[in-house]
Amino acid sequence: MKLLFFLSFFLFFSIPAQNLGVFGETFEIAETDLLEHIMSRLSELRKNGILEQEKTKIEARIKENILHPQAIKGITHTEIRREFKFDPTITVTRDLADHQGKIFAKKGQRFNPLEQTSWSKTMLFIDGGKQAQIDWAITKIRNKKELSKLILVNGTPIELGERLNMDVYFDQYGFLTKKLGIRHVPAIVFQRKGEKVLTVIEEPEVKNE
Repeated sequence: MKLLFFLSFFLFFSIPAQNLGVFGETFEIAETDLLEHIMSRLSELRKNGILEQEKTKIEARIKENILHPQAIKGITHTEIRREFKFDPTITVTRDLADHQGKIFAKKGQRFNPLEQTSWSKTMLFIDGGKQAQIDWAITKIRNKKELSKLILVNGTPIELGERLNMDVYFDQYGFLTKKLGIRHVPAIVFQRKGEKVLTVIEEPEVKNE
């Protein structure tokens, strides 16, 4: 149904403009005629098999993007180790209230989630197209899969997840690397005990021996 709605929306904007005449205030009739036209067009496409073809193409593109996502641009390798801190503190842009209307954060207030809870996971960012970086990640994870999150900036996460028997993620649109300020991989992100910030370490390029 969602796909049908999407195609209907697409076709609506693909229909050539027609002169429907001047109807004054009879907008409801014009809208009804237009709806009938759309449904008629959809019916024709369904009979001709075009609708099914478009559905198949869309499904194929979605599957391809999931299995082989595009590599994140701008992420490279380095010969120099770099370590820095990431402060997750945010500034509230408006008053925030709970379901009862009670304000728990006022506009302008600064809030650091690590002051309320700790980050127990270790995030490993790697280029999944390089076996040396995969091996590096395996060494870091060892028997701590439940405490680690392996995140690719390139490669096939589903295939690698099956190989390693663990969940493997992909940094969609480079959201995490941009947020954390990561420019090179492999990189590791974690919280040191007692600190209210995250430590980010970009490691020198890993090479197979």
